[in-house]
Amino acid sequence: MASGSLFPADYWKRPRIDPKKIGDAGPVGIHLAVGVALSSWEALEENLQQLFITLSDPKDPKARFLLQGVFGVVENSATRVSMSRVAARLRYAHHWQDPRVSGPITSLLNDVNHASHRRNEIAHCRINNYHVQTPTDQEGSDTSSVGFFLMAPSYLVTRNREMYSQEDKDDPIGWTTSLYRYNSVDILTLAGKFSELSNKVYEYIVESSLNRFGIPKNVYNIEQESFGFSPQNE
Repeated sequence: MASGSLFPADYWKRPRIDPKKIGDAGPVGIHLAVGVALSSWEALEENLQQLFITLSDPKDPKARFLLQGVFGVVENSATRVSMSRVAARLRYAHHWQDPRVSGPITSLLNDVNHASHRRNEIAHCRINNYHVQTPTDQEGSDTSSVGFFLMAPSYLVTRNREMYSQEDKDDPIGWTTSLYRYNSVDILTLAGKFSELSNKVYEYIVESSLNRFGIPKNVYNIEQESFGFSPQNE
């Protein structure tokens, strides 16, 4: 696993553009894949709301309802992640200095931040279809499609290389500037990763919920291990 992550290194890294990659035959598959991926992301966001509430440890239903509203009114994902970091530090108090306590939640929230960059790429994008000239058996050339891809719109300068930077001569559409080029398979792969991350969040919620002693289960188990006892599923 990567340092500060629950997943292997480069798991959330933007894939390099493969000049040999073929796009979709039409735009519909990409439209559907984007819908699947964004729906998977929203399921993750719902689990993140529950994580924030769990870390905030409300004492009654009214307080829980208030926390739902506080979390939900914030539209920026990075800000919501920061809120959960603060809630975790406050909840675990002096236990936060123990990396066995702070490490897992820190890594989990780091992964959410990294994943959000890939989510934003498919949420703020456009579908392009390019045609290129290919040589024929006879003298001359013919035009063929390289397929449909999901790419960054030109106005998002942080997701495009500089217009006059060197292009890949082996890439049939190397003159395009988007830093990513997704077909429907790539997008569905991201959707699966979002779902996997959502499951990790849910597992942490269960592991960090209060036991019958009113102590977070993960902290209780760490303390038990420190005293030579086996962790209990309290």
